[in-house]
Amino acid sequence: MGIQDVLNMIGPAGTGDGRRNVAGGRNMPGGDSSAGGYHVHVSDQALARYEADQSRKFEAIRERMRLGYYANKDVVDQVVSALARDMTAKGPV
Repeated sequence: MGIQDVLNMIGPAGTGDGRRNVAGGRNMPGGDSSAGGYHVHVSDQALARYEADQSRKFEAIRERMRLGYYANKDVVDQVVSALARDMTAKGPV
């Protein structure tokens, strides 16, 4: 689906309901529909592409672990620093 298809669904000044479905896709809630929320459509092809990308990333990390990349002191320091920043930003659990 191209950008023009999305714009055609919305219509002038957001008058479309956004519920048009493409065969094999899924409508996913994107807000509180009882309050006039919206839905996001994610096609099976998009989901498959996302899963494949995640799998490739995981395999790359696994290969780096096998090669000992993460055993390097500099890499460990960077990972720990990133985790500390992330935990500090989120605050106490």
